[in-house]
Amino acid sequence: MKINTLKFKTTITPNKLTNVTKKEMWQLYRQFYATTEIDFYQQLKIYDYFSFFRCAGEIIGFIGIQAQRPTLKERSYLLLRFGEAIILEKYRGKGLLQLAALKLGGLYWRDVLAGRVLFWGNAFTYKSYLVFAKTAEHFYPNHQQATPYKVKDIMDFLGGHYFSERYEQHHGIVKNIVHPLQDNSYRICYKYKEEPNIRFFSEINPRYELGDGLITIAPMNWRNIISLLKKVGKHNWGRITERRNADNRVFYSKFLIT
Repeated sequence: MKINTLKFKTTITPNKLTNVTKKEMWQLYRQFYATTEIDFYQQLKIYDYFSFFRCAGEIIGFIGIQAQRPTLKERSYLLLRFGEAIILEKYRGKGLLQLAALKLGGLYWRDVLAGRVLFWGNAFTYKSYLVFAKTAEHFYPNHQQATPYKVKDIMDFLGGHYFSERYEQHHGIVKNIVHPLQDNSYRICYKYKEEPNIRFFSEINPRYELGDGLITIAPMNWRNIISLLKKVGKHNWGRITERRNADNRVFYSKFLIT
């Protein structure tokens, strides 16, 4: 089935969700994560915003966004956590997450200009890690360079604050007892294992199959903003081309009829 990318819509909304919206979110979430409906609704409370992804008006995915403003070593930061990310498989790779990041940066543009904004997440699958690796010019940890000390300090703050004794400081790993996913999509196929980013993820987080996560951070600097714009622009150009092709088909159909 061909997907009409012209009807995609990405929004950022405060956490003031209606019961109807929560039910829609649960129906998506339960397809991927092993949890109860009550626990899911409780988990929603920790987020300050949600980004919703829609196609033809229907919710096809969402992501929770948590904002925190700590001061570490006399420098203030705005740390934006991405969590509970869901996008139906056939709609992935359309630049939706990247557009959400840009829109979120627009909300906090003063902090972006001051160089205080960092995106982060607990990547417990290689796919989550690749969202950073394939989008950002600068992200940590990565296989090409050591993590700067100030970034490691932020990782350790996040690990201790959000995950307490489950955080393993040496590698920035978050320990889980069971894997939160319903299926085996977290497993790495043999043909992907030698891809540099995937290999690095599996080496630094060897218990990923048991659900351990890797705290991953990307600063909202100009290099990453440009990278986001390129990703979103690439997909938008595809939509524009699709629209032009559709218009041409309509024109030629009318021409042939008349």
